Amino acid sequence: MKSKNSPLQQLSSSFLACVFMLGGLATSLAAQSSSKAITQFSPQDWKTSADNRAPADYNPLEDYGMEVEIDYSGKGFEYHRIEAKNPIAIPGKLKSVDVLVNMSNPGAGSKLTLVDAYGEWHNIDFPKFTSESWETVTIPVPEDIPQPVQLQGFMFHNWGTRMQKTDVRVGLRGLAVETDLSRVNPVTGVYLDWKPDPSGKGSNTEAPETPLFAANFSSTAPGHFFAGTDAELILNIRNWRPQPAQVKATVTVTDPKGTTIFSETIQQTVDSFEQFKWTPPVEQYGPHRAEVLIENKGFEPAEAYLIFAEGPKPHDLTDADKMASPYGMNVHGAQGLFITPFRNAGIVWYRDYAFDFQWLKKAKKNNRNFSGWPGYPGIVQIYEDEGAKVLPVLAHSIPKPEIVDGEVEGNIPADREWVAHLAEVFNGFPQYKYWELDNEYALDPEVREAEAKLDWAHYESYHEVFGQAVHFLGFGELKAVENGRSGIRPDLVEKAIRNGSFADIDVVNVHHYPGVDAPEINVKNFNTGGLGRESGLFFDKLHDLVKVADSDGKDREVFITEFGWDTAAGQVVTEEQQAAYAPRAYMMFAAAGIDKSFWFWHFDSPTPMKFFDACGLMTARREPKPSLCTMAGLTHLLPNLDYVGSFNVGPGTQGYVFREDGEYIAAVWRIAKGEKPIEVDFGSGPQVYDAFANPLDGTKAVLDIAPVYAVGLQPDSNLMRRATYSLESPLFMATVANENSDIIVRIHNTSDRAKKVTLTPVLPDGWTPQQDTFTYNASPGSDGTVTIPFHAAADAKAGIEPLRVDVAENGQALTSLYLRANVLEPYLMTVGGMPNQQGEVEVMANVVNQTNSVKSPTISMALPSGWHAITPNSTIENLQPLEDREVALKFEWKTDTEWDRVPEVTLKDKDFEITRSIIPPFMAIHKIEDSGWFHGDSAKWPEANKLSEWIVGSSYGDPLTDIWMGWSERGLWVAVDVEGSKVQVTGPRSFWQADSLELFIDSQNDKSAKTFGPGDHQFWAVAQPDENRVYLGQWKRNDEINEIRYDIPLTESAASVTENGYTMEFVIPWEEIRGFEIQSGAFMGLNFNLNVKGTEGPREVYWPRLKNKKTIGIPASWGTIELAE
Repeated sequence: MKSKNSPLQQLSSSFLACVFMLGGLATSLAAQSSSKAITQFSPQDWKTSADNRAPADYNPLEDYGMEVEIDYSGKGFEYHRIEAKNPIAIPGKLKSVDVLVNMSNPGAGSKLTLVDAYGEWHNIDFPKFTSESWETVTIPVPEDIPQPVQLQGFMFHNWGTRMQKTDVRVGLRGLAVETDLSRVNPVTGVYLDWKPDPSGKGSNTEAPETPLFAANFSSTAPGHFFAGTDAELILNIRNWRPQPAQVKATVTVTDPKGTTIFSETIQQTVDSFEQFKWTPPVEQYGPHRAEVLIENKGFEPAEAYLIFAEGPKPHDLTDADKMASPYGMNVHGAQGLFITPFRNAGIVWYRDYAFDFQWLKKAKKNNRNFSGWPGYPGIVQIYEDEGAKVLPVLAHSIPKPEIVDGEVEGNIPADREWVAHLAEVFNGFPQYKYWELDNEYALDPEVREAEAKLDWAHYESYHEVFGQAVHFLGFGELKAVENGRSGIRPDLVEKAIRNGSFADIDVVNVHHYPGVDAPEINVKNFNTGGLGRESGLFFDKLHDLVKVADSDGKDREVFITEFGWDTAAGQVVTEEQQAAYAPRAYMMFAAAGIDKSFWFWHFDSPTPMKFFDACGLMTARREPKPSLCTMAGLTHLLPNLDYVGSFNVGPGTQGYVFREDGEYIAAVWRIAKGEKPIEVDFGSGPQVYDAFANPLDGTKAVLDIAPVYAVGLQPDSNLMRRATYSLESPLFMATVANENSDIIVRIHNTSDRAKKVTLTPVLPDGWTPQQDTFTYNASPGSDGTVTIPFHAAADAKAGIEPLRVDVAENGQALTSLYLRANVLEPYLMTVGGMPNQQGEVEVMANVVNQTNSVKSPTISMALPSGWHAITPNSTIENLQPLEDREVALKFEWKTDTEWDRVPEVTLKDKDFEITRSIIPPFMAIHKIEDSGWFHGDSAKWPEANKLSEWIVGSSYGDPLTDIWMGWSERGLWVAVDVEGSKVQVTGPRSFWQADSLELFIDSQNDKSAKTFGPGDHQFWAVAQPDENRVYLGQWKRNDEINEIRYDIPLTESAASVTENGYTMEFVIPWEEIRGFEIQSGAFMGLNFNLNVKGTEGPREVYWPRLKNKKTIGIPASWGTIELAE
């Protein structure tokens, strides 16, 4: 990274990545054919194909060209494919290809790979080589190949010597083609004789694009990420026309702040192919933007851009260093493995989903070399070439049970065949030391429900057998990694360890996605969802998991093998936030005691539609995002993440201290952006760096959300003294009014002096600590804890309260420790909706004890006159802390009985009472005067169309939602006004991760229907306030529709953000509701479920039932609405 004069150089190599095409004035194409040089070969232009059976190295030759060195094992037929990083589209009808080649073994096989106009691949044999000298071989193109074609690459194979171990060197120096241009459009280059695929297999409806003039803008680094080297930009210009092109090109480069650091213009005559290179004077690490403007006489100007980055050189690690590295990410080797930029950013470990348990069975082949699809030898070789470590995921290895008629089926135990397959896999891949049993085996709620009925015995039994197999077959050299559990469940891990099922499991393993939350303040896992309010931060949950992982004395590692943030779909953060959160998360995990962490994912999707699609550290164009650059900065400055302690420099900040090569390194940031500047002084001595590892002047820094690092922190500095103190108790603790709780402070005196420490708790009004101050005498090197008991106020309201502990050393104030209390109601209670029948019925009440002690509350029903309670008032005996108990309540009722009061269930304890209504399964919605008043203002909706508050249920607390429904001749009218919402509405296709309303509609109101059929619908609606409209979709559950329907056009809809939530209104046209006859008095089946991404946790507002397996799949369970006047 240095300033230089950036001379323009003409080169002979090409790296094709960012393509744009220029069309313009027609010129004569009198020549019937055109002979053009395409390239003179360079390793940077080519890549190893995903379909590959033999390893190879690519090396540049002196002057120009490249050599491919292939290692054939002699164990059967093998081949090596090389592909152009951007296949070369050839206009017209390709007649022949000339290659200047040198083959060290003339008997080895070679093929040219073309892709035809319909997408079919063709491998065309080279003529036989006559010697080991350089020679130009001409490869005729068969007449029957549909044109136009693109040159994809080459295939080299060992068929003639397949049982001999051989090393073959293929030299490549020139590539030229002869193509007939007489039948191309002289402006666009489109082949005029192209016709659609007569077989109907090809998907193209138009001729492929084959421009006669094209320019490609790229760089020389894989993924445009330059690690420890100067950036080099490349402009490729290809002219297929007979006459030379007069080209003018202007390249401009801007730095991360948007400042122009380089601009240069060149003019050049291009006969067939030219390439130019620039080395812009990049002064700092981080992402840069390069733009090019191409002007060609007779053509419209065209522009292209690319994002490139410079970063620090990654550390040279020993094998032991790599094995211990905490840095990992998720990839899929079957999708074309490309990890060079990530390795250059210092990421060592790769968790690969390609090692699917069933795929491996099919890929064994007779010789057990796993050479079948997806080509494991090639995948393994890429990892070895990159010096990477691999965590193979044996996905789909545990059979999934299900509940059928109330009983668990499909819980097949592991058998000899299952273990024998493991033995073959371990023997086939001896270089891999860690093996993961499965991936998110229990993500499906139905699997979790089945496991819960089995007390997770099926899950544990497979882990027990797997652990034993790994240890026995690996002779103690292999490590068994738990299935990548979707969510953090210390309780289930502790149970498996206590039962002995995890005796041979070496690594506990979890996944957690914080959604849009910063890692330090996140509570919920947004991948699995969940309703209600939780306590315990992401950090707290991991800290608890680390503690239970060793609960039997076995020194287990703990991995988090999936986490990440999305920048485009679902739960959306900005690229700046992703770049800040990624390194912060890795550091937070190390502070919690996590051994390895694996980011999800590598590349963004080209069309991000749902959560995960833009979690990549690189874009879909394979360009670096800022997050790749901050990861490079983190791994450069902190290659080991050897955690020492945590600190803060005031509320809303977080910092950690690590030890690297005998030096202390501090990292600190503000958790969220704010208007008031926060400055940190690192004291004398350290060198300060920004998040990209650029050195900064001085020893002070103004904090932002990205980390600032200080290398060489003095042991007696203020920040090192602050890092002596941390909270051992949860940073986000649960408590209940009028109950006792504890704050636990850990004090680790790393200095050589004794300290008298004074701790002063600062609590909300009415809350009382056991004593005003607590003292602790910390001797040199001591590590101990101080417990601070306190009592929450009797009138403490549900909500979040800030707490603080002030720390003083030897009478001098030093720092404060910040935490929050999540004040919960003593109990949670939800009551299910009434069944669709009269007479004797049963509803279920779910009661959760949220206190820290055993309780025995009473439960009772209050019913309308004429109804009869069968279940008497009763006591729920010995309800344990955090226990969720289901209580059956039976009563008798008739539809013709007068409703003189709301039917209710009451839960009562001496200090608390909660009442929930019993939701009826029917209601009437009234006709709306359709007079054009609909203007996106819910306040104008008629009061008669507003649903009564008592008939709307909520999974947690009060609904905090007003709902209106009505009908007219045009359709079904719906409006909602939601309070306490984050208004999470990006990525409406992934409605389950957004604030959304789901409407389950049965146009026939068939109360005998057990499955989805004609007339059943699942609509979803997501407010789009920025566009003042509603996004409506329809999910496909069975054969009721042909495919999922996205963004159904609505003639009337509106949406807006309110002070603490949002409103949305829309009309579903009757033609969208199949099979319904519109008339007053008509009946329709309905279940609605409003998913609220609440500011204090998600909740579901519903009528008449919560969304679950039975609600979704059984229309008979839905309620009934009547279209009333």
